[in-house]
Amino acid sequence: MLFTRALVLTGGRTTLVLVQMDLLALAQWHVDEIRRACVREFEIAPENVLISTTHTHSGPGLVPVRGCLMADVAYHWQVIEKTIEAIREAHLVRRAAILHATRVPFQLGVNRRQGTVNGIVLGFDYRKPGPKFLDVAAVKMSNGDSCLLFSHAAHPYVLGAENSLISGDFPSFACRFLEESAGTTAMFLNGCAGNIAPRRAFEGLAAVQGESERLAQAVKDAVSRARKIRALPLIARSEHVHLPHAKLPNATELERMDLEQERTVRPDERTNPAVVAKTRAAFQDWANALNRVLTHSDVLTPVFSEVQVLGIGSLSIVGISGEPFFETGQKILNSSPKGNTWVLGYCNAYSGYLPTRRAFSEGGYEVSDSYRYLGTWHLDPSCEHRVVKAARRLLGGRHAE
Repeated sequence: MLFTRALVLTGGRTTLVLVQMDLLALAQWHVDEIRRACVREFEIAPENVLISTTHTHSGPGLVPVRGCLMADVAYHWQVIEKTIEAIREAHLVRRAAILHATRVPFQLGVNRRQGTVNGIVLGFDYRKPGPKFLDVAAVKMSNGDSCLLFSHAAHPYVLGAENSLISGDFPSFACRFLEESAGTTAMFLNGCAGNIAPRRAFEGLAAVQGESERLAQAVKDAVSRARKIRALPLIARSEHVHLPHAKLPNATELERMDLEQERTVRPDERTNPAVVAKTRAAFQDWANALNRVLTHSDVLTPVFSEVQVLGIGSLSIVGISGEPFFETGQKILNSSPKGNTWVLGYCNAYSGYLPTRRAFSEGGYEVSDSYRYLGTWHLDPSCEHRVVKAARRLLGGRHAE
């Protein structure tokens, strides 16, 4: 079962909406429909509504990914309607509240860009930057109800490719464990996990249950030690940052980009005929799309990343669309003027991977292969700096320019 959860906060004349959805990603039209409903029903400005997807790899597809199925359009509208319904319910039950927050040591995610003699592969590298902390906040209302927010960075694919279950993976299991054991509403907000794997990747259902219970217990322990922080004023800022594409290849260079270069499939899956056929079909569809651009029968679709900041008193939540690398989140975090700053990926409309400039020089799946499944051509290495600069500007901290 998949869930959409909503938290509505009002202070003075400002209302913020924070939504968490057990889905891989959303398209811009999904986000626009939800925000239009907030404007129409509650007069909440679009930039005040932040939608965070957990990025589960075991849910219905709502954005096009070559080689993967898309959900029926009726399901798309059901997701939108259920989300608007959740926002209505949250808006209706608002009460006076206090906010507690803390950061505690914890590790579930690990850097997956493993260096080998054949270049960067998807694996594990504990020596590279990765999440070592868990952010937790508790909104405690005057009637005894509460909402727990918690954030860590990791791709939700503990279940693995062999799984055929519809599942929110470890984030959803952890939320449900907290809700059933602590009588609260729980929302997992994924961090900058573009290059972060779960340490128990592809280990199946038992691993999901184990990791989610460990995560939920860490949240409960953190709440017991969290300190009250200032919850006002409420602010919201947003900016759409253009992410330019790199220089296009010529026809000769395109011919050299054969399937043998792909790094998507795990070694133990390379002998599976169904996997090979699916990968080849996706690659050919991509090559055809790029060839249409090169022959001027089509054009590259511009890519934008929305960078959004919600300020809740002394807590700042930075939401970035797409899949920013962990190091990108740290650059924003380290220059924030607020002691309590969370940097999230997978927010609002999906815009693909956002690698660091260093990653572009190293190659690997996120740089060299992912765009073949998600778009037409890879981004320019300057894109990360553009997003970091926008986030610093919206936060109003040092290094704003």
